[in-house]
Amino acid sequence: MKKAIQTSVRDLLSKGIVSGHSEDLSYYGGFSKTYEAFKQIIPNQESFRAHLLVHHLVVDDLHAEGHQSQEKDDWLEFGAMKLFVDGALGGRTALLSDSYSDDPTTNGVAIHTDEGLEELVKKARDYQMPIATHAIGDLAAEKVIDLIEKYPPPQGMKDRLIHGQIMRPELIERLKGKSVIIDIQPLLFLLISHG
Repeated sequence: MKKAIQTSVRDLLSKGIVSGHSEDLSYYGGFSKTYEAFKQIIPNQESFRAHLLVHHLVVDDLHAEGHQSQEKDDWLEFGAMKLFVDGALGGRTALLSDSYSDDPTTNGVAIHTDEGLEELVKKARDYQMPIATHAIGDLAAEKVIDLIEKYPPPQGMKDRLIHGQIMRPELIERLKGKSVIIDIQPLLFLLISHG
């Protein structure tokens, strides 16, 4: 893991990129092991800074080890609690309000039940954390917006709706004036629009 972080950071620096964010804290042996790797590598990488989203599976570990949300030093900072609400368009797992036109038997996949998703958002708020939610389909985005309206982010913080690829006009209207960033990836839109 340390070698992967070091290689990635060197590549980014070679392209003039001096900071990045990651949500790797739950994938490579748990919170402690992964965070320790970031702590050992990032401060030694010629002024590269990393923003670490905290996957919902390890948010309790973060706090159990004495860390706080939004904690930061010169090199590393903890960000929002990361949630996945749906899948992707290619596999027909992005959660849509209508069936897929090429497969009317499905409208996608909800990663969590409505109750489960609400409990995760409440947990983030109990920890005074914003949320960063992967939501590609419009129904996934609607579920997130419903919960943001019910449980707004802590004062001075902004939630993130990551991707937001399929958005009905009324959903965009509901987001206006809220402490939410739609975190789009233009390359994904380009790939989808040009096949």
